[in-house]
Amino acid sequence: MRKTWYILPFMLLLFSCKENDKSIKTQTLIAPDLSSIQIDFCEPLSIELEGLYSITDTLFPHTHETLKSKQLLIDQGFEQISFSWGNWDKGPRMVIIKFMKENCTCELFKKYFYHQKDSLDFSNLRITERIICNTDIFMDD
Repeated sequence: MRKTWYILPFMLLLFSCKENDKSIKTQTLIAPDLSSIQIDFCEPLSIELEGLYSITDTLFPHTHETLKSKQLLIDQGFEQISFSWGNWDKGPRMVIIKFMKENCTCELFKKYFYHQKDSLDFSNLRITERIICNTDIFMDD
């Protein structure tokens, strides 16, 4: 019976953390002025940035990838710890950059979405960026 009392607080903490992840709603900012954004990146958050890029017909090589929101984290003392890219089901590419500062972790996602198909069945691309910090929600949640 005693062991149950030791496990119970741990289980309550575990379930309350998972519940907090579900309560985070992604905020969408359309064509934001990045220089005016004031965010505490050490809080749990998810922000989708739309309108940073024009719709394009060209997918440049991944070696030329940049993320416009990256400077927001660098300016607050975050350091880049990883970079990756790949394909996904909603478009031809996604880019992921992970940042850390003390106990804070943020991931930046640049997502290329298929936008509209033309008569030759080619799609142009809509591009967004998402910032997810201190939570395990998925980039599409």
